[in-house]
Amino acid sequence: EQLVEINEWFEAVNSRYPAMDFIEVVNEFDNAPPDGENGRPDYVDALRLFDPSTTSEIADFFIAQGSDEITAAEKADSYDWIVNAFQMARNIFPATSKLMFNEYSVVNSAARTDKVIELANLLQSRGLIDAVGFQGHAFSTTGPATTLENNINRIESQTGLDIYLTELDIDGTDELSQLLEY
Repeated sequence: EQLVEINEWFEAVNSRYPAMDFIEVVNEFDNAPPDGENGRPDYVDALRLFDPSTTSEIADFFIAQGSDEITAAEKADSYDWIVNAFQMARNIFPATSKLMFNEYSVVNSAARTDKVIELANLLQSRGLIDAVGFQGHAFSTTGPATTLENNINRIESQTGLDIYLTELDIDGTDELSQLLEY
C-alpha cells in the first residue's frame, strides 16, 4: 500500500508540475532516512518492494568495486531503497528534470564526502542522477574553508556531477559577522 501511495505521490507531483528543472528525490538519506526511527516516517521497505532485485544488483556492483561480500551487502542494504526511489522518479518525471539527492554535514567531513561520492557513483552507474545537493547549515559549514573547498572539489572531480548548495543558514548577530561567515 505504501509503494502504491509513493507512486501516486510522484505521479501527482509530475502532473501538477510537469516542467520541473530539479527534483530532490531523496532528502537526508543518511542523517534522517524514512526508516521509522526517532519519529521519522517509515517507508524504506516499501521502496525496496519497487524492485527487489536491486539489492543483489547493488551488492554485485560493490563486489566488482573491490568490497568483500559482507561490506557489499551492508552497502546494498543502505542504498537499495534510494536506487529504487531514483528509478521510480526517472520512470515518472520528464528526462529534462534533473534528479538529485540532498544531505547535510557533507563537505565538513571527508568520511561524509566519501559516502556522498559512493552513492552518487552508484546512481550514475545506473543513469539515475544528474546533480548532488548539500545543505549549508551553519553547524555543518564550520571549520577551515580549505576543508570545505577540498571536499566540494572531490565531489565534482570524482562524480562529474553538478553540485548545488540546497539550503543555507548563517549564524551571526549582525550583518558584518554574517557576511564574514558567508
